[in-house]
Amino acid sequence: MKEVFCAVKALLCGVGGLVGGQVGRAAFAISENAYMQLIKETNMPDEHLTVEECSKIFIVVNFEEDKKSAQSIVNEDKALMRFELLECIVRIASEKFCAAALARGEEPDISDAVERLCVEHLDEGP
Repeated sequence: MKEVFCAVKALLCGVGGLVGGQVGRAAFAISENAYMQLIKETNMPDEHLTVEECSKIFIVVNFEEDKKSAQSIVNEDKALMRFELLECIVRIASEKFCAAALARGEEPDISDAVERLCVEHLDEGP
């Protein structure tokens, strides 16, 4: 699993316009357009996960309850911080693989789902 996350980190840090491709506060964030580009270029949507569901995941994860908190001040309004992007990856893996496992009557494992998402969709990069 460590190797998978190292490969994903290299992918996310190396793709221009994604994480780390900008200057200032935005250097630690991924815009909604770049996020959706990543989703589409890595072929994440399928019969278990639609593009619209990926967009909803972005909105849910990016929501900030307290707009005046210290964290909210440094958190871009229309972009995901790195920890939010990781949450999106976990939510996408859950939706894509755990929901399918439940439908088959199997016991889902979120760590296996995240590893599978990384290997099947993120390891090679867009």
